[in-house]
Amino acid sequence: MEVRKDLPVTKMWHAMSTETLAVDLHTNLDTGLSREDATFRQQREGYNELPEAPPPSLLKLFLSQFANVIVWVLIGAAGVSGLLEDWLDAAAILTIVVLNGLLGFVQEFRAEQSLAALRRLSVAMARVLRGGTLAVIPARELVPGDVIVLEAGDPQSAGNQHCRARPDEAVGQVAPHHVADHHRPQHARVLERR
Repeated sequence: MEVRKDLPVTKMWHAMSTETLAVDLHTNLDTGLSREDATFRQQREGYNELPEAPPPSLLKLFLSQFANVIVWVLIGAAGVSGLLEDWLDAAAILTIVVLNGLLGFVQEFRAEQSLAALRRLSVAMARVLRGGTLAVIPARELVPGDVIVLEAGDPQSAGNQHCRARPDEAVGQVAPHHVADHHRPQHARVLERR
């Protein structure tokens, strides 16, 4: 993989040890961030979320129903029927095309509304250490330096490469331990960063 020299230098977070990362992010691995520091970082960095694309306009949604080869073939057939002065066939074909467009528009509009409602209902949560206590917060409120507490079965985002295991009484462990920091190449592809 070739490294571009014209890009600004960014830290290779995935290649750092967990302790170095904690120092660079000014956090404590045992207590996490203080609530005041987390609030300050959130105001400075913003929410931990990607910006949502604006929904398509109603006109664009309606016109997208006609961006199909079959629809254009039918419109062409209606045009040929019109040129041959077969007005009944031309009107029937155009009526079918318009009704198909309206039906597709209504279905797609309802689907967009349903997806938006589902996004509002499904809020990802994260367990973090804040001021030495375990807190459950919406994942969008995570800030750089948060110590995320993972348990068996928890979903994990792609950026969580520095993990600490929690004690598991079922296996007989009595104290948390760090997952071994193995060498992570600086320019490793995303799939190689574990």
